[in-house]
Amino acid sequence: MQTAGIKVNKAGEGRSNMVITATIPDTKGVSMELDKNREKELAVRIATSVCQAFNQDCQLSEQ
Repeated sequence: MQTAGIKVNKAGEGRSNMVITATIPDTKGVSMELDKNREKELAVRIATSVCQAFNQDCQLSEQ
């Protein structure tokens, strides 16, 4: 099962930081690096959807 969490923090005047964590189940025979890439892809899709839903310009950065 895929899971994800979103946390939004105020980052100053008119700005917010959105932290997204996403996990996917381990896939047998697939490298750990590929699983991490899939988790990143899921997080990016979630961020894009949230930004579009609220009609906001978002800049994505990896932490």
